[in-house]
Amino acid sequence: MAFQTKFAIGYNGSSIAWLGPDEVAWTCGNAVITQSLSTRAQRVLKGTGFGISCFSVSKRHGLIAVAEKGLKPNVFIYSTKTLQLLMRLSPGELTKDEEQASPGGSTDKQQQPNVVTLGITALAFSGDGERLVVCGDEPDCSVIVYGWRKVEVLGRSRLPPSQPATQVSFHPLDPTILATTHGGTTSVWYLEAMWDRTLFRYQSIPAGALPPGHDITAHVWCPHGLYVGTNGGGLALLDVTTMAPLSVGLAPAAVAASEPPSPGGGGGAAAGGGAGGSVSPASGGSASGAFASAAAAAVAAVVAAGQPALVLDAAGPGAGVSALALNRDHVVVCGTDGSVHVFSQAPVAVGHGSPAFSHEIWLARGGSTGVAIISAECGGQDHSTLILSCPDGTIYRAPVGPHIGGGVTARAGYTTAIQIGDYPVGRLAGIVPHPGGGAFLTAGADGSVRLWAVEDGQLLARKALSAAQCALAAAAPGAGLAAVGSETGVVRVLVLPTAPSQKDGASTGGAPAPSSSSAPSQQFRVMYRRRLHTAPIDALAFSPNNDLLLSAGRDGAVWLVALDARTGACRALGFVLLPTGERVLGVTWPHAGSDVLEGETALLTLAGGGMMSITVSAELTSGNWRNPHPDMMLVWPQATVALNARALGSDSGEGGTSGAPEPVVVRLLRLEVPLLALTTAPHDRTGEVYGLGADKQLHKLALPAEAAAWAGLRARPLRSAVHVPAHARPGGGVAMAPGGHVLVTGGADGTVAMRNLNLVALGDSVAAAAGSALHDVTAGGLVSISFDATGRYFASAGADGAIVIFEVAPAAGTAHLVINPPWPAVPYGGSVTATSRVDADAIDDPSELTEVELVRRQVALEASGGNGESKRAAVTAKLTALRGRIAELLEANLAAPELERLDRSDLIVDVGLVERLKRDTEARVATVAASVRRDNLRTELLAERLRKMVWDNLAVKGAVVSGLRSSLVVPNFPLTQPGPHERVLRQVTMLRRVELLEHQALGVVPYNFMFRGNGMEGLGDGDDAYDGSTPTPAAAAALSMGNGGIDPDTLLYSDFDLHCSTRKALQMYLLKQKIRDLKTAFNADFSRVAAQKRADCDRIADLNVRIDETVKDLRKMGAVPPAALLEERYQLGSQDTRDNIQATVLTVREEEVGIERYVTPEERARQDAVRRAEEEATKRSARDNAGERALRQMMGGTLAPRGGGIDGDGNPFSLPPPPWLAAMGLDPDTVNPKMLSEEQARDLKDWQAREKSLQEERSRRVGMLELELRTAKAAAEDAVVRFDEALAALAVRRHRVAADVAALEARTLSLAASLSRCARSSEAVEKQLLARLGAAKEAHGRAAAELSERRADLADLDSKHAAAAAEERQLDRNFKKEFLDADMYFNRLLQLYRARRSDQLVAAATGSGATSIGAQASYSQAGVMEPSGSSFRSGPGMTGPGATSIHHQASGHPGALTSAPTESGSVSGQTAAAAPHPQPLPANAPPPTYSHPPPVLPASISAASLEAFPEVPPGMLLSTRSDGRPISAMSVATVAASGASASQHSHHGGTGHGPTGHGPMGHGGGSHAGGAAGHGSQPHGGHTHATLDASFKPEGLDAALWDKFVSYRGARLEAEASLRLTQVDLSLARRDLPELESREASLAVEMDSLMSAITVLRTERRTSAYDNELQLRLLAGQVEVTPPVAAPSNLSDARLLSRSVVEALNSVVLGKGTKKVEILTAMKDFKRGIYAAQWEAAAADMLLEDLRSKIRDLQLLHVTRDMQTVLKDGEDRSAAVEAASLEALMKQRERLHSKALEEKRRRLAKLAGEVASRSGQNQEVAVHLVTLGKVLEEQQRLQAGMQSSSEQAARRMRSLVTHKKLKEIALAQQTELADLRGQVEKMRLRTYPTFVELKSVGGMPAPPHRLPPDLKVLTGGPSSASAGVGAGGGQSNSRFRM
Repeated sequence: MAFQTKFAIGYNGSSIAWLGPDEVAWTCGNAVITQSLSTRAQRVLKGTGFGISCFSVSKRHGLIAVAEKGLKPNVFIYSTKTLQLLMRLSPGELTKDEEQASPGGSTDKQQQPNVVTLGITALAFSGDGERLVVCGDEPDCSVIVYGWRKVEVLGRSRLPPSQPATQVSFHPLDPTILATTHGGTTSVWYLEAMWDRTLFRYQSIPAGALPPGHDITAHVWCPHGLYVGTNGGGLALLDVTTMAPLSVGLAPAAVAASEPPSPGGGGGAAAGGGAGGSVSPASGGSASGAFASAAAAAVAAVVAAGQPALVLDAAGPGAGVSALALNRDHVVVCGTDGSVHVFSQAPVAVGHGSPAFSHEIWLARGGSTGVAIISAECGGQDHSTLILSCPDGTIYRAPVGPHIGGGVTARAGYTTAIQIGDYPVGRLAGIVPHPGGGAFLTAGADGSVRLWAVEDGQLLARKALSAAQCALAAAAPGAGLAAVGSETGVVRVLVLPTAPSQKDGASTGGAPAPSSSSAPSQQFRVMYRRRLHTAPIDALAFSPNNDLLLSAGRDGAVWLVALDARTGACRALGFVLLPTGERVLGVTWPHAGSDVLEGETALLTLAGGGMMSITVSAELTSGNWRNPHPDMMLVWPQATVALNARALGSDSGEGGTSGAPEPVVVRLLRLEVPLLALTTAPHDRTGEVYGLGADKQLHKLALPAEAAAWAGLRARPLRSAVHVPAHARPGGGVAMAPGGHVLVTGGADGTVAMRNLNLVALGDSVAAAAGSALHDVTAGGLVSISFDATGRYFASAGADGAIVIFEVAPAAGTAHLVINPPWPAVPYGGSVTATSRVDADAIDDPSELTEVELVRRQVALEASGGNGESKRAAVTAKLTALRGRIAELLEANLAAPELERLDRSDLIVDVGLVERLKRDTEARVATVAASVRRDNLRTELLAERLRKMVWDNLAVKGAVVSGLRSSLVVPNFPLTQPGPHERVLRQVTMLRRVELLEHQALGVVPYNFMFRGNGMEGLGDGDDAYDGSTPTPAAAAALSMGNGGIDPDTLLYSDFDLHCSTRKALQMYLLKQKIRDLKTAFNADFSRVAAQKRADCDRIADLNVRIDETVKDLRKMGAVPPAALLEERYQLGSQDTRDNIQATVLTVREEEVGIERYVTPEERARQDAVRRAEEEATKRSARDNAGERALRQMMGGTLAPRGGGIDGDGNPFSLPPPPWLAAMGLDPDTVNPKMLSEEQARDLKDWQAREKSLQEERSRRVGMLELELRTAKAAAEDAVVRFDEALAALAVRRHRVAADVAALEARTLSLAASLSRCARSSEAVEKQLLARLGAAKEAHGRAAAELSERRADLADLDSKHAAAAAEERQLDRNFKKEFLDADMYFNRLLQLYRARRSDQLVAAATGSGATSIGAQASYSQAGVMEPSGSSFRSGPGMTGPGATSIHHQASGHPGALTSAPTESGSVSGQTAAAAPHPQPLPANAPPPTYSHPPPVLPASISAASLEAFPEVPPGMLLSTRSDGRPISAMSVATVAASGASASQHSHHGGTGHGPTGHGPMGHGGGSHAGGAAGHGSQPHGGHTHATLDASFKPEGLDAALWDKFVSYRGARLEAEASLRLTQVDLSLARRDLPELESREASLAVEMDSLMSAITVLRTERRTSAYDNELQLRLLAGQVEVTPPVAAPSNLSDARLLSRSVVEALNSVVLGKGTKKVEILTAMKDFKRGIYAAQWEAAAADMLLEDLRSKIRDLQLLHVTRDMQTVLKDGEDRSAAVEAASLEALMKQRERLHSKALEEKRRRLAKLAGEVASRSGQNQEVAVHLVTLGKVLEEQQRLQAGMQSSSEQAARRMRSLVTHKKLKEIALAQQTELADLRGQVEKMRLRTYPTFVELKSVGGMPAPPHRLPPDLKVLTGGPSSASAGVGAGGGQSNSRFRM
């Protein structure tokens, strides 16, 4: 799951710049954002360092340079079109060329190069986009000019006052001139390219050029010079060559005026382009007379001939200039008080005066706001739109031109600026989501509370508060509330306006259209405001039910406030004290219902490393609780409470001295590290907390459920369950998604990361966390992060005031995690769109009374009045007085005459008021009743819809069965109605059966049928030998099954066969059907148990009735039933209501309603009628009871036996004594018979006999009833026990079914995710990528062709340029050779040859210019300059743009070393007779520097656009006047008519400017081409060179030589013109080459990225098809053998291979190995033959040598007599006979050995066959033994179940001991086998090239026999048999092996 940046909100107070006609850029945090003003579309350029200090833009060339913060910061240059990085510059380091040229080891500070160490303050691009100037911060204060494309430094220097520059800019037309504003002054810098170095020098404003008290604060270039603004509010136009205010003439109508027009003047200034004169400050202006006289005296030296272009109070009275901007017609002056004044440049353009005030721009706030404007720039479609920014975070847009219409008093006119941005300033306290979604809420140090839209970052609502806000919280979904806390301790509860998602919803279908203004349309309403703390507030939190608000402050108090989101009632409940010295770092309020936290519990993290939990009782939120303590404390600290105490209150809730339960319970827990921020998952029941620790780690804590674990802050710390590195710096925030599936963290390093609940980074979060940050790290980075209410977006807030909104990329299966929050309830209390400018609730007073002080004062007032009696007495006295007054009026009325007397009914004070009050009351009652009725109807409608959707649509509705005596409750599985799923299931089932039939016909065996059999018998003859000709029994069952009996198990695919989308989809349907079948089967059992319960309940009810009747009969007979029978019997109670979900959940009973129900009079009358009817029916039934009447008629009204009676207690077995005995008062048992008469004695005896009979009958009946009572009770108990046992068995069954269902659902979800991955990597996506790749290839081909063509043209132009330069140099070299005959005229001809202007020609002809020309000659002889007049040598390292060396020393330009202006009245252009004397420079001024006037645009170009410096078309040449003054529209005709100034050269040697200013060629560019020599022809470049006529001919020179000289000079001028034209063409060709290269490179990168994406897509598609998740289900306790190697728990990277694949690979490996062995064997045999041949050859050689030796010996042998004898008789043959016999014996033995060997081989083969047969028998026996082992194990288990616990323990102990010994033996054997294998391997390697199979090595175990995976455990192998221990019944659902 990934996320991407959606929108950035904020402005850090830096400069703001135009990027295009509709796009502007500014910095926000650690990023530069570019935003469209019309559509609000935004692009974000992230910074790479700790922050961004400044940036600069080149609009024409699409470049943006960004300077980062930090030590030795870098500058990054990007393309504005693609935001692609083009170059990185390091101002803090020297380039390689500079390091080589710098002296090594120099420690002198003066010799150290100027670098940037601590920061960069300003950047600027040149007009041609080729150069970049960088200004460093203190202590370096350096200025560096780069040729950034080649990373070459063109100049380094230090700012003169050693103060950092606040502004820097190049001249738009000349890349060798730049200006800096620093230390209250402005310097103009010149880059002078010499042959061996570049001179980088500056020229500052001379002392006294500006009036005292005017330090320069801003500057801007204009076509006439340089505008500067001062802190005194002045605006001056400087002459660049003299650095003094430009002298301008006065219009005829304003000759008497001594001051230019001013916006602070008294009026009368003309708007637009009127004359420059206006009313002087002395006649009503804002400046005082003394100031005006001082200013006049200061500029007296430079205004002798004209008026300086200076406006002293351009920014308004008492304000300084903070920013300047201009276009062609106007210059904009921005003041430090927020004023914006616009001046017209028409007077300056015509040379008549200073800029004239035109109009004023009012910001949206109205007029001068007191907030300075820090940045201003003109731009837009026609360069007539002004963009402004202020340090309070506001950005405005306004037209530069004047408003058409009426003006303002004392103003010429005004326009209104529109606010396009309003952003927070300073540190943000936090960011929280709107409860309704679609917006985020922020508050910060600027005291503002703002609501931002998620979609486009629009400001929806804003409220300004007087104090800085330190804490922020939003209510949970369902209530439109938020709370903010200030640094003064004030807590406010705000009512939020409606979020855009609720307003627009489905009607708009998207984001609202962008507005032209960013002003919020809604406001917040304060519902509650109270000062609860005496110190700043650290944290706020709402309870999940929105009924409580928690506020924690630095004063050590944690307050609780009761809320009612619907009525708007708020009430402070009290506070809890923190432990001494502690401070709250973070707070979270988990949802209720946790298994760990009871009730509503808030968690607070403490700075000391602890956690506090505050549990609120239900009584506290009831609405009726009032704090009885005047100090408002909720928990009273006990005397013994310390940091090591368990809690501040009581764990049980019973604390305090009074013994009453306290309203809150406080507990403390110590953590291992302080948590700076924390959160919990919604609806979490495990008590897990996630927090950012002070150790820069992300922690996951499991809170303890035991109360003993919360042992205080000195107990053992709670360890984190999981902790991972989070961010590089401590601090930040953490937030949980509303769905609880993911969390995001942000750190003080400005980075953001997304993780799952296991703290594993998701998507590209790891790269994002390690990469660039979006927040300024130097300001504090990120301080808060939060998800919105839907979970689709999250946003971060930084200490830099920036807000970044991220969008979570939608992933497969995550759509259900997006939450739709409920509609927030808004409390009643009026509209939230009120726009009152004065809000008493927004003011915070540090001396305001706190809540505790208010309560104490109230208590004191009540105490002083006798507990409120004073108030009551006052009210009573007032009421008595009113009654007395009414009585007096009544008496006066009665005493009045009859005509004047009023009726009593007329004495009502205001009848209309009473009636109106009644009507208002009735209307309010009706409104409330309608609202309640509407809410009820809506609730009922929703309930009915939910009932139909959730309940009525169920085929099997949800039900539960509860235990009769046990607390066990077992639910069923609700099932929906059969729908389209059934039809789809039938279709896919038919398709699956057809597929199985196809497999049967083709002989293909599915993998899931491959290893199935009818048991374990006949393993060798069963499924292993299946050939596919006939279906297996399971497959046959699947094929023969019809639609009526579908078994999904037989149709499911194997995991090996799920490699396509259709099979996965079919598998999902089959799994769903299997889930439904499991649930249906369980529901059937559930129905049986439910029916059993109903029957048992009926039977128990009958038995209880019988028991009650029996007890009643016993009591009638005077017998007391046994107490045990009555106390232990089972009562049904509320079983019916527990099991009836519909009755308990879907129906609201009367007793469930906690409040008294309102009964209308009609309803009350109807209830009374029903009650009276029931009473009448009861009376009628009592009067005519059929049962009693039958009893009286049949048995006399009693059930007593015959002869019995009824006593007073209703006992039928009680016989009353005779009446006479009762009359005598005698007891029948103690009466004396002697005292009775005979008749009385007979009656007494008869009575005693009957009494005895009745008692015997009673005893018999009592015994029978007691027996019946015991029997009924035993039957009821038996039914209860049997049902509870059945329910327990059903619960076990449900757990198993639920586990199976969960496993199947997990498989279904896995398949769904796999399908989603397959869809994302489908072939359709690949086709789209291929189409894009084709388009990119085509575009790349076109770009490459165009680039190659342009390079070829450039090479051609280079060759032409080189040829022209060579021709020019050749002419210069041949000059001396050609005119050497001139002799004495050679120097004069040389001067004429070099001269270009008419004045130079005159000087050369008359000889007066010998000195200057001679100086040039000396320079030429020194090697500085060639003899050419315009071709100059480039010094080392000065190649590329601007590398041509230029010399201006002999040009005669008066502004080079002096600052005296020319006479203002001279417009004829004639050269003065004598140049003015240079003025002495100040003592502290730098040495004389190089300077030249900037170029001037032609009038045709300037008139075509409102831009001050419009783009010059290619080939257009620029010009300047000889005196440095720009050519104005007024003086063009005069200059053209003047013949003396026809030459328009700017520099000696014909230097000029390129097509766009100086262009890439600097001052050496070919912009001035001379005409033909002496012919006066039109020059090529639009300029005229002075021609030679006969008047310039030296006297005495031969005419032919003079004609030759004129012709030679003309050829030189033509060569010069040709060279300059080729330079122009070359610069034009080079200008577009980088863009073409960049475009070709970007297209190549795009092609590579698309090809990589296609490759990744194909890989992902292949992976998605075969990468399936599998389930491993192991029964716990069944695996008894520990594997030798621990199996990994994470099998996400495991691969599941089919057995057939492994066997196929094994067969391939075996085949290739066999072939290799055969090849090696053949090689061995071949080598053996070679070795044999070599051995035979060597033997032959040795034999030959022996023979030669023998021959030599024979030849040298001395023949003796014995030798002669031997030779004659022969040698002894006995040895030969013996050798022959031995050879025969050896051959016989060889034959016998071969025969014996053959016999042994036959024996060995026979034994091998027997071994093979025995091995097969052993395998069968092993299988049989495994079966018997299982039977034996089962019997042992049964026997063990019948044994006693002691025997079982002893047996278990013996088993463990045996197991341990066997394990040790197995480990020892494994070690020994490993050693033996190692030795055997070493021996095998030594026997090369013999290859020995392992199974043939003696003593080595044979390799295990390969069996199917599901039979490996049962059969075992030799290794398992040798180990002696088998698997203990391990079971696996998925039969595979990793």
